[in-house]
Amino acid sequence: MLLVLGIDPGATGALALVSREGLVRVHDMPTVKVQVGGGLRTRLNYSELFNLLQLAHVTGAHRAFIERVHSAPRQGVSSVFAFGEMYGAIRMAVTAAGTPQELVEPVTWKRPHKLVGQTKDASRQRACELFPEHSKLFSRKKDDGRADAALIAWYGVRQIATEQGLD
Repeated sequence: MLLVLGIDPGATGALALVSREGLVRVHDMPTVKVQVGGGLRTRLNYSELFNLLQLAHVTGAHRAFIERVHSAPRQGVSSVFAFGEMYGAIRMAVTAAGTPQELVEPVTWKRPHKLVGQTKDASRQRACELFPEHSKLFSRKKDDGRADAALIAWYGVRQIATEQGLD
């Protein structure tokens, strides 16, 4: 069975395992609250991420498609640093889990879904269309990371199927 892991990096991101038949599972990015300066900040839970990636590898994920991210203008230095640290940790965890990875630009995975220039709500709606039996997983506004991860994985499934002549 062709299985692809889609990853939407970031504290509100997610990981989704998708087959040609549909969504297998989705997990919010595992995070913890840590004390930084005078407040709590959300950071990646490294061990839980690794456990999820080990499960995906054991399940037989052929490849992980990870959204290639960049810093945005006017982002604070500390938030960019924290985001970059999380992104690097995700890539390293995928490598350590033994799953080949491919970075994919947002416009590249969004184009086949007709989501270029669209809102996060459009991503959630598209995920509900593709995976109607799992639409509850994408019902809340904060589920956009789940939707993006599932759509990235679906893009990956289509790419691999085309490469292997399965389409």
